[in-house]
Amino acid sequence: MEVRGGCGYIEEWGDARRVRAAMLGSIWEGASNIVALDVLRAIRRDNALDALTTHLRALLAETPMHTQVQPVFEHTLQRVAETAAAVAGSGERGETLARQVTWARYHTTTAPAMAWEAGRTGSSRRTHLAQCELRQRGLPLDRLAIEDEPGWLSAVLDEAGAGPQVGVEAVHLF
Repeated sequence: MEVRGGCGYIEEWGDARRVRAAMLGSIWEGASNIVALDVLRAIRRDNALDALTTHLRALLAETPMHTQVQPVFEHTLQRVAETAAAVAGSGERGETLARQVTWARYHTTTAPAMAWEAGRTGSSRRTHLAQCELRQRGLPLDRLAIEDEPGWLSAVLDEAGAGPQVGVEAVHLF
């Protein structure tokens, strides 16, 4: 929308119609900074953080996982919730960290939801992806460290579904 402008948005050409049909979240919701500030406001005013954390803990309680994986999910969920509460409570200083907290909150919501789906469907592939989401996005990592690609990754992401199918409670990557 920003590139095409208003006139480009009302054209009848194929690409203009596709732009109109696409969800334009940045126009409706605002830039990611604005969305992050809205997340902090929801935490402050509506107690949304407690409701979300309670829901995610309930999902994790229903999810079959390897016994060594469950504590990693729980600890990360707790750490991000505490950090989000601290940032939301710190006023203007917290607004500088709003995007980081919002992204951390997003990833620590996605990973348990995917793990729960894996438990419901019995998909070890989905379990791998949930743990990969948590490992790569939710856990603190040295972003400059050069790691080799895990051996299981190509099998998990392979379209043909190659790779051993094991019970979701047996998948342990950490």
